[in-house]
Amino acid sequence: MDSFKFEKVSEIELSKLDNTPNNAGIQLIESRSFTETAIAGTYTATVTIPANAIVLDVIFKNAVVWNNSGTATLNVGDVDDTDGYITAVDVKTAPVADVNGAGGISTRGEDTGTGAYKGLFKKYTSSSTITATIVTTGATGTAGRSSLYVIYAMNQSVVSATKV
Repeated sequence: MDSFKFEKVSEIELSKLDNTPNNAGIQLIESRSFTETAIAGTYTATVTIPANAIVLDVIFKNAVVWNNSGTATLNVGDVDDTDGYITAVDVKTAPVADVNGAGGISTRGEDTGTGAYKGLFKKYTSSSTITATIVTTGATGTAGRSSLYVIYAMNQSVVSATKV
C-alpha cells in the first residue's frame, strides 16, 4: 500500500487562497474505457458537456491495441460533426500501445487522425454530448483496451467589464 505524508500548510500558502477570484473557472477531465470482446459490433461512449463549457482536448489512448480479424475504426465527435475530434482511426495500429503515459492521439496536439476541431478550443453555448464509437467487423478479437479522455473548462460565473 502507498504511504501518504501530510505536511502542515504555512499561513503564507493559505493566504494565497484569499486571492482566488470568485469567478475562477474549473477544469474537468472525464474518462471512458473500452474493452474489446469477441463479437463484432459498435462500442459507444458518451460524455455530456455542460452549457458554456469549453473543450480543451480530447485524447484517445490504447493500453493494448485491438486485435480482431476485421476492422476496428474509431470516430469521436459531437452533434455538429460526428468525427470532428477524431476521424477514422484504426485502433488496431494507432495509437501504439501506451506503456509509459506518453502515447495517444490528442486533438490539442493536432496528432494524426484528429478531425476538423484539431488544435481548437470549442465552446458549447448549450449542453451537448461528445460521442466516441469504435466499429468492429471481425469476431475474434479480445485484446483491445482503450481510454477516452475529454478535458473541458467551465467558468463559475462571468464578471462584466467596467468602464472608467
